[in-house]
Amino acid sequence: MIFRCNTRVTILGSTTSVDEWGDLIDNDSVVASGIPASLTEVANTAYSENSTRPRVIRGGICRLSSAHANQVTDNVRIRDEKTGFTWIVLSVTLPNDATGHMPMHIQVERS
Repeated sequence: MIFRCNTRVTILGSTTSVDEWGDLIDNDSVVASGIPASLTEVANTAYSENSTRPRVIRGGICRLSSAHANQVTDNVRIRDEKTGFTWIVLSVTLPNDATGHMPMHIQVERS
């Protein structure tokens, strides 16, 4: 299967650092950038956490070349360079193909 690129993405590493209060925070360390990708939003789920401000979780599917398989793992983040949205990777599926040119199927989510 061939995918049509609709954006370019930056892969952000899963490293953490500590702020001045000792809390863990995510670093925006760039692992790779300018990667052609297909990023499509496929679901919206609204949650009311008993507050006046509802929360919407957006689910999506990202397809990247399998050449980046060693850089994309669960819990890393992907930033869409066109919109600036940052998505967290929930799962990565590497399709089994004899030619080795099938794109990765990545399930992502953002709030």
